[in-house]
Amino acid sequence: MIFTKNSENSVNHVIDWLIHLNARYIRVTEFDSIKINEIEINNENIDFNFEINSLNLKYSEINSVWFRHIGNLKLDVEYSSPKKELQGFLKSEFNSLKQFFIWALEQKKCLGSFHNQNINKLITLNIAANLGMKIPPTLITRDGKSINKNFGKVNVVTKSISELLINYTEKYAKVNYTVEIKKDDYHKINALSLIQENIFPAISVRVFYIGSKYYACEIHSSDMFSKDDSRLFTNKRLIPIKLPDYIIEQIISLSNAIKLKTGSIDFLYSINDMNYYFLEINPVGQFGFISYQFNGEIDYEIAKYLSS
Repeated sequence: MIFTKNSENSVNHVIDWLIHLNARYIRVTEFDSIKINEIEINNENIDFNFEINSLNLKYSEINSVWFRHIGNLKLDVEYSSPKKELQGFLKSEFNSLKQFFIWALEQKKCLGSFHNQNINKLITLNIAANLGMKIPPTLITRDGKSINKNFGKVNVVTKSISELLINYTEKYAKVNYTVEIKKDDYHKINALSLIQENIFPAISVRVFYIGSKYYACEIHSSDMFSKDDSRLFTNKRLIPIKLPDYIIEQIISLSNAIKLKTGSIDFLYSINDMNYYFLEINPVGQFGFISYQFNGEIDYEIAKYLSS
């Protein structure tokens, strides 16, 4: 059972492998409606009947679940009442059923998590640092003088504290990026902002992992030393690399600490001190361009995990 956005193209390649492995699957997107018909709970097990777009399913028939990308789960429980005093109670009833439905799915062999699609960047930085991973010196402030005091002559960048912002228009999408802040512009900051030392010069490294398997690529470009966000690079070249054993051990420790079986991790490899600097981890980060460099092996590993 795969929960994903309708536009998620990377899932299609995994589904191709599921078909090749003769594995049955059902894809659930933001446009699909789920209707619970009956739930049975006893001392031996739990089971329930539900429908997805009128397709009848049983919980006991589900072998594995992949929460890839999912926003609002369209769960139809048919709770309504003309009495206003009952609306709050019925909403609570609905939420309890929804929580149970998601919890039950996560008890299956599960890749990803419905509730863990967005990881707090600041908490993860702190955990990574406590595990011995190098991180860029970081400051959250609205005070330009504090930036100058903490970083001195070192160049700094700013990025979002939470997640990526995408603002869609009719012609294009506006996206926020990591950008360098000039010292003359420190005084313009008037809201709490995430400021980090700009690790420069450095090579961007993207790592995707699933279980105990890790795939890493350096991201090269002709403007890799003039732009601070690899998403802005032009003419990208991805070079598969083997990570040092100590970095893999740190990734394992971090993924265990935040209870993630899969995700994408961004590092910067400093050319000056030759250290890997952890930036962030994304439970639903893009992996298609990495899988391509490894001849689709990531797609196959995901399909094998779900079908085994």
